Amino acid sequence: MESEFRRLPSVDRLISEERIRQLHEIYPYTLIVELIRQSLEQARLSIAAGNPSPLIDGIVESVCAQISALEKPSLRPIINATGVILHTNLGRAPLSR
Repeated sequence: MESEFRRLPSVDRLISEERIRQLHEIYPYTLIVELIRQSLEQARLSIAAGNPSPLIDGIVESVCAQISALEKPSLRPIINATGVILHTNLGRAPLSR
């Protein structure tokens, strides 16, 4: 199992990957390094659970997926068809009849 841990790439090795270098043009270096470290930690936990060491491409894909998830807006538009006015500061305020 220890050999599986040794097969994990270093942070520097992942930073030198082409897809990660392209992210440097858009996102801060510290964010990318933090996401790489998180992906490596997930890989270590996976190896400790008995799974094989992930490939470099898998880790790069994980970093790209995490950045993609950060780009998505957390709020999305909805239609309130309940007949109740919703206001973030007032809670529920029924319409006067």
